[in-house]
Amino acid sequence: MNDNLINISNEILDELLKFKSNHPDFTFSLRQRDSIQSDEKRLENGQWFQGSNYIYVPLFQKGDSARKIKTIGFVITFNKDQEIESNYIEISFKKGVSAPNELKFHKELAQSIGIQLDRHNNGKKLYVNTDAYIENLKDYITNFRKLALEGLKRNKINSDYIISEIDFQKSLQRINRIKDELKHRNTHDSPVKNLISDKMKNQPLNQILFGPPGTGKTYNTINKALEIIGESVEGKSRQEIKALFENKIKEGQIAFTTFHQSMSYEDFIEGIKPMKPLPDDTFVKYDIQPGIFYNINEAAKSNFQNSKSENKGKLSFEDAFEKFKEDWEKNPEMKFPLKTEGYDFTIMGFTNTSIQFKKASGGTSHTLSIGTLKELYYGKTFDFKQGVGIYYPPVLNKVQSFQTVKSEEAILKNYVLIIDEINRGNVSQIFGELITLIEEDKRLGKDETLEATLPYSKERFGVPPNLYIIGTMNTADRSVEALDAALRRRFSFEEMQPKSELVSPQRKIWELLWSYSHLDWNEEPYASKEKELFHLLGIEDIEQKKIIWNKMKKQGKQESQVSFFDDVEINKINPDLVLRVINKRIEKLLDKDHQIGHSYFMSVNSLAEMKGAFQNKIIPLLQEYFFGDYGKIGLVLGKGFFEKEETYEGNIFADFGDYDSSEFSDRTIYKVKEIVNMKDEEFINAVKTLLK
Repeated sequence: MNDNLINISNEILDELLKFKSNHPDFTFSLRQRDSIQSDEKRLENGQWFQGSNYIYVPLFQKGDSARKIKTIGFVITFNKDQEIESNYIEISFKKGVSAPNELKFHKELAQSIGIQLDRHNNGKKLYVNTDAYIENLKDYITNFRKLALEGLKRNKINSDYIISEIDFQKSLQRINRIKDELKHRNTHDSPVKNLISDKMKNQPLNQILFGPPGTGKTYNTINKALEIIGESVEGKSRQEIKALFENKIKEGQIAFTTFHQSMSYEDFIEGIKPMKPLPDDTFVKYDIQPGIFYNINEAAKSNFQNSKSENKGKLSFEDAFEKFKEDWEKNPEMKFPLKTEGYDFTIMGFTNTSIQFKKASGGTSHTLSIGTLKELYYGKTFDFKQGVGIYYPPVLNKVQSFQTVKSEEAILKNYVLIIDEINRGNVSQIFGELITLIEEDKRLGKDETLEATLPYSKERFGVPPNLYIIGTMNTADRSVEALDAALRRRFSFEEMQPKSELVSPQRKIWELLWSYSHLDWNEEPYASKEKELFHLLGIEDIEQKKIIWNKMKKQGKQESQVSFFDDVEINKINPDLVLRVINKRIEKLLDKDHQIGHSYFMSVNSLAEMKGAFQNKIIPLLQEYFFGDYGKIGLVLGKGFFEKEETYEGNIFADFGDYDSSEFSDRTIYKVKEIVNMKDEEFINAVKTLLK
């Protein structure tokens, strides 16, 4: 396999798609499939265009079996050392072209760029600088394409040559699937050491997934979190992934929260809050309560400290402290001696963060910090010559007495905090000193380690290197503009854009078969789901699908089998195409941050569900985007979804001096139809109007 050819094939595809983003009507031909006879699977290995040891990029239909692919195209050839040998435009129409207007088109096009055709109607225009293949490609898709389109229009053969958007997207979806498979193939066997794989190491400690609503940001945080903690999601159903995720939350290795306007530092780190009253209490008691971040940070820090070489085999503080509490519950009257004889003290109870004790003199309003005790347990030294400090050593000795209990060596594990809608809270207020402490080089154990003193408990607080933070951010939310600059600097940002291919007809059929392949063809609920989905897609030839379905049941459930359905014809509604058209218009009227995500169509498998998606999700979102401007909403959806309100005869406005209200009286008022009550045919026509 020519590695250089593969790399350049990728580069050319990226360049063509970049050009298409600014020229929506631009389409081109991609490799459709690998030859059954050939052992070399070029498409499966990343060769996106026709050719064996060359790249052939056609603008138009590949033609019939006589012409094959070589009609009009840009060619890059390679020598035996895999180096580029030449770039040229080729025009070839051998025996396959006989219609007068087609012959005329090819000859005029060749003449317009100075190609001298030979007796076989074949000719080339060579580019001088072969290394400038991208610049040569740009000339081909701009200047040459313009001449070709003019020629097609002049000879009235556009429909015979231009590749439809649906066919183009079908080919592109196939290639995108292969790209994903290649990516998985290249990373599947990465080694795992200490539960941290290469894939996990490449994950940033602090990251934010951002994008328009419905692009799968929250959905992807679950997968990312599981991968970070060393759990593979490959081959698992969504239900299995969610069950694993919930289990890890219960175990404390993953935490999930959502920011909002009322979220505070006290909720996130720590704060003084009322305690649940006991039966004998006559007044409200307050205690320092740990927050969401504090709890998972402590769990990660304990694991980090326990996995250090000096603590290997040593009982964790949490386990030793739990045994200490169990021992106290059996003997709550146990005494803890001080150096001065006769000054023994007694433990009264425990809160989340402190140990309550009673002095020999009878005072009961005294506490020891569990956090400080934990630091002492792991070897930190303090001066205990004054204050309550003198009460720590005897408690510490008791807790350390449980270290002799046999313990397995702790393995370093990763912990993950997911913060959904991170931009909706007052980030600088919620994070406080964490803004600095979460930086990678400020984490515990690093050269630039920093710890802060918490304002309520007065404990030293640091963030371990095995705690990952994943946030999500909706770019259509206006609160994004106020996102703290300090937070932006300390997080890596990953953009999540709509993936219309996830709602393509091919994908939907595959998901239907995957979900119900354990059933017989006519067994419920498969039969009703199949009927609804095929009705939505306008597919009537069920017998052929049965054959493929049975084949799939035998071969197993593999996502690559989406390609079984590449030839499905769409007669009614293609959610993939609808989503792309809507988003292109929104991007023109607003920006790409206000597009509509694919999740709005993920559960759409019938016309009724499609109607519901439009009425309850898409139109309300557009009304918010455009502040109720039905003119712009109409430019996005087309007139099929709107109706004019009845107008009153004459001027409906009250008289107000010489103020002229005539221009308002004549104004047309539009309202959205009750889409869920539209007849199927009316709705389908409205969508076709949307697609023009």
